[in-house]
Amino acid sequence: MVSPDKCGKVTRKIAVLGSKMVGQALSEKLVEVGHSVVIGTRNPEKTKASTETSQLDPVSFSEWYKNHSTIEVATFADATKSADIIINATGGVHTMSALGLASAENIGDKVLKLGTFEFSFVDVKNK
Repeated sequence: MVSPDKCGKVTRKIAVLGSKMVGQALSEKLVEVGHSVVIGTRNPEKTKASTETSQLDPVSFSEWYKNHSTIEVATFADATKSADIIINATGGVHTMSALGLASAENIGDKVLKLGTFEFSFVDVKNK
């Protein structure tokens, strides 16, 4: 259960699964509006040190993180453990692997945001 602060604002703990451009953009904006965000990835230390760029990701994670170091980076499992909301920002082919590493136990009945769709982890397990 999430309660408003003394100004009436509701702050959520949000896990964003995925550290590429989409995960970075979502995390940045969610923090900007006052939420607590953890980026979930396979290997947090490797992700934070990554200098890899591409045409779609022209800024490396390590460079982006220099300006966003208040955003925690954790394993998929640790990111989802205490989150109120989970947003999947992994590439399509990586989705099921990321959700598996996050674990059904951590996800429970939390709402997953996948593009424009919402469903519980129960829906994923039954497919």
